[in-house]
Amino acid sequence: MGAFAYVKFLAKSTNEHGVHSPFVFDLVTKGLYNKSKEIKEYSKNQYRKDKPTKVSLGNLELLTRISTYTKPKRIMLAESAPSAVKTCLKYGNKEAIIDSRHDSEYMPEVDKGTIYDLVYFNSLYDRKNTTRIFYDCISATHSDSVIFFNNIRETEDTLALWESFCQHPKATVSIDLYDKGIICFRPEQEKEHFNIRT
Repeated sequence: MGAFAYVKFLAKSTNEHGVHSPFVFDLVTKGLYNKSKEIKEYSKNQYRKDKPTKVSLGNLELLTRISTYTKPKRIMLAESAPSAVKTCLKYGNKEAIIDSRHDSEYMPEVDKGTIYDLVYFNSLYDRKNTTRIFYDCISATHSDSVIFFNNIRETEDTLALWESFCQHPKATVSIDLYDKGIICFRPEQEKEHFNIRT
């Protein structure tokens, strides 16, 4: 995706002042826009420890902010991820349990009742696996869970897959951050899409 696509995104995007959903407003102001020195320093330390990592420092900071907001008890990784990502995802709750779904075709029966507070997709490149896990999330998350997608504009195909997820009837909140995205299943909320500058 080139500069023109980003300019188009900026033209349609807003900050917290254009958000009227209380849930999304809190997620943006207390999560995405949390610029505390502690978060910056923590993310930087994890980035240095895990070098070389394919994940940018900015991405680690964003994951740390989201973890601060969600304080997850249980996290799902849709695929393998560097240790820096795992550590930043647990920032909001050091005791959080992390499960990985990348190496199993179906969610194991023992985990059918497991509920996740935070789900991380590093890429949408593997369409089959990503789609399967996304559909698993419908019954494996609650209304305050955050499903985070990295690299949504990696290719035309990944963007199309992201957009199809946003159109799912149960995906009531979708947030486009340009290269990343967030989806939540909130049955109590009317379907709404946001383009947010970070």
